Amino acid sequence: MTRALCALGAVCLSLTAARAGSPCSCGTASVDAALTRRDETWGLRLSERAEFAQGTYNAHGMYRGFGANENSRSFDLAVLAAFRPFPRLELSAQAVYGRSSLTEGGQGRDLRGAADWFAHARWEILDQTPNWASIQRPFSVALVGGVLAPVGRADPSLNRGLGAWELSLGSVVDHDFSPWNRLSAFVEGGLRLPDRSLGVERRLGPRLYAQATASHWLSGATALSAFSSLRWEADAALDGRVESGSGTRLWQVGVGAAFQPSASRVRTTGSVRYAPHVAGLDVNTTASTLLDVSVSFSN
Repeated sequence: MTRALCALGAVCLSLTAARAGSPCSCGTASVDAALTRRDETWGLRLSERAEFAQGTYNAHGMYRGFGANENSRSFDLAVLAAFRPFPRLELSAQAVYGRSSLTEGGQGRDLRGAADWFAHARWEILDQTPNWASIQRPFSVALVGGVLAPVGRADPSLNRGLGAWELSLGSVVDHDFSPWNRLSAFVEGGLRLPDRSLGVERRLGPRLYAQATASHWLSGATALSAFSSLRWEADAALDGRVESGSGTRLWQVGVGAAFQPSASRVRTTGSVRYAPHVAGLDVNTTASTLLDVSVSFSN
């Protein structure tokens, strides 16, 4: 395998499935939000995610749309289980299975199997205090740590997995302006361990991810949200040599919704995420539209 192909693979495989946007704190498919409440012990979530690519950005941020006979899409089914050993601590793990397909130059490829799995711990360390409290704390804070296991197959063109173990740490800050409006910010960093998924010694660069979400409750059962996220990854190294220009950057915007009747333990959520075509902003990445729907139960 040539160094050029390996460099391309390093870029492609570093684009792991972007975390779905958080519809609201009352039930989401996002790592920054808890699946369970503090008065609950466990929860399960089943989600379906579809991604449809429209084109790609090169290392200079130039966009090339797919032609009439080109397409790239993936469909994933995920199962997440969460458990609270203590009211402020939630432990969760997610398994993913799905299919990716690519049609290019009249040739089609299809890959089915598991995608990468992950485990997370969320520790809710601070709570926002009400306006009348003697000690004012205008926001709530939670820490989120995680481990991504490279279960999915590392393939340069059909990305089912990162190909490397990843350790991540982040924090989510929420501020409730009223009982019906919330602003959330989530920041996470990830470090990847060296791997040989492409047949050579490879080390993917560190990753940073940030997302801001504004949520509005139409009622006690229904919430709508809008969010914007930015993902950045440093250059990868192959055989100890940094491949300049192999880093990635991706900006996405989206909307979401969540519904849970007050007497029900079942929540349904959905989101749409899109990468606007802004020349020079996104590099070494794919411009896609992502759809996510999920149903969860907690007790």
